[in-house]
Amino acid sequence: MTYSASNGAAGAPKPSRYLSTAVLANRLGVAPRTIRLWAEYGEIPGVKIGRQWRFEEGKFSEWLSSKERHPAHLPNMQ
Repeated sequence: MTYSASNGAAGAPKPSRYLSTAVLANRLGVAPRTIRLWAEYGEIPGVKIGRQWRFEEGKFSEWLSSKERHPAHLPNMQ
């Protein structure tokens, strides 16, 4: 599930899209619980809204790109 946020200002940048834990889990091939744990430990950029985590698509893409360049820095939650 994706969400959009916009401040409605004229000439404002493109609104951010927010992704759910389920969407990220599907993209990365991990369980949604893994995404939540990574977010709780600060391993992946996200924001908690109430009881749910949301991830700004642009920040997630940047994070993923940095991990592709440095795969040894992937979160390890053992």
